[in-house]
Amino acid sequence: MTTSAPSHSHTATGIFPAAAWHGPASGLCRRIDQGGIDLWRVDLAQRTADAWPRALTPDELARAGRFARRELAERFLQCRFALRTLLAAYSGLPMHALPIQVSAQGKPQLPTALALGFNLSHAGGHALIAIGRQRGIGVDIECGVPAGDLKALARQVFSEAEWPVLSPLGGDDLARAFLLGWTRKEACLKALGTGLLLEPDRIDAGLSSGTQRVRPLPARAPVAVTSLVMEAGGQAAPSSAALAVSEVGADRLGAVHYLTFGPHAPWEHD
Repeated sequence: MTTSAPSHSHTATGIFPAAAWHGPASGLCRRIDQGGIDLWRVDLAQRTADAWPRALTPDELARAGRFARRELAERFLQCRFALRTLLAAYSGLPMHALPIQVSAQGKPQLPTALALGFNLSHAGGHALIAIGRQRGIGVDIECGVPAGDLKALARQVFSEAEWPVLSPLGGDDLARAFLLGWTRKEACLKALGTGLLLEPDRIDAGLSSGTQRVRPLPARAPVAVTSLVMEAGGQAAPSSAALAVSEVGADRLGAVHYLTFGPHAPWEHD
């Protein structure tokens, strides 16, 4: 029996119960069938621990057991639960039976026959899950900058075109620019499916928050990338996020639908 899908307004609140996600969710699929992308924000502080054993695979539960800290394990489990809940809603398959595979480059994906692309990123207490019909989707979220000499790291990972913008910066200005640029690079690398096998300094993803076309490899389709900047909202560390799509035009980033899996948070799309 098919039950109706939950409300999918961008102002929705509360974690949707697993029982509401049986069968194809035509309302959810309608937008991505038309070329759109659904971007879900997940609050990892909202836990549904009683559902984890039913929804997750033995391998996922075992991976959680290898985390040194319980908080990190529970965030991982909630993140995977949200991913499987959403993919089950779009595909109509049971959560625990979703055939999530890992590419040779390490990117999780569903079989081509399902025509459902996704990507996930999490940092701190937040996660982003992007879902669309195309496989080349990448999303990245970061909270805080790496420890150590940030300027030296920036010199290594940013391109020759980007470095002159970063080099005169310091302090909070450098941290914000680094996060903005790095999330854009990471989203592009994930959309391409290469991960860090392609050196990040070969990606000119830009240091402004608007949409930009990126073509890092002559033989590959271009990537369209845009930034999603998280408002302060009490965050102690600067945060930034980005979304990239390959194999389609930049217009697809104008068809992003913002949804919330958990309490609503203030996101801006530039």
